[in-house]
Amino acid sequence: MKLYGDSLTLQEFRDAGIGARPSYQVLLDKIDTSDPAWPMTASILREMADAGIEIDETVIRIAGQLGAHRLEKTATRPLPRDRGLYVPSGSIVYYIRRGPVIKIGTTHCAEGRFADLLPDEILAFEPGTVKEETRRHRQFAHLRCQGEHFLPEPELLEHIRLVREKHGEPNPNWPTVASLQTPRRGSAAVTGGTR
Repeated sequence: MKLYGDSLTLQEFRDAGIGARPSYQVLLDKIDTSDPAWPMTASILREMADAGIEIDETVIRIAGQLGAHRLEKTATRPLPRDRGLYVPSGSIVYYIRRGPVIKIGTTHCAEGRFADLLPDEILAFEPGTVKEETRRHRQFAHLRCQGEHFLPEPELLEHIRLVREKHGEPNPNWPTVASLQTPRRGSAAVTGGTR
């Protein structure tokens, strides 16, 4: 079931009413979700499970170490400023997709925040502070699911489209679930290069 079209199309999400994606729930039960690296650890475990590796305590411990290592590398790696990508300075209001809902938040450090949240997709961003974020929350209050999460209804989707049109595409190097599974543009080869 596609919730909307064009470049903002959500992936099919069959378990919209039951919480975490089933493919993650089994893994989430095995790891400490209070650890800041848990999204990366869960991704590593899922990749290992997909490769047919039996998930036992040793594998969970190794995945935890790799997740912490990836989080550290993500947090300390500077954004590429020399590739013609727009890197906003100051605070931004962001619109991200997490499962079937859209989160509207704010941050001063997009790369670090998205590494913490690990969204399914970064839909758009605009310059703004907590004041602007609060304004957006009020604007779309009738679509609120819980906290900062909103239903992807046409009114919000049109706003996101206009924000993208005005402020450009989100930086493709910002961390998402997909970026954990594929090399990031400009990153060193897995076979040993460094940045």
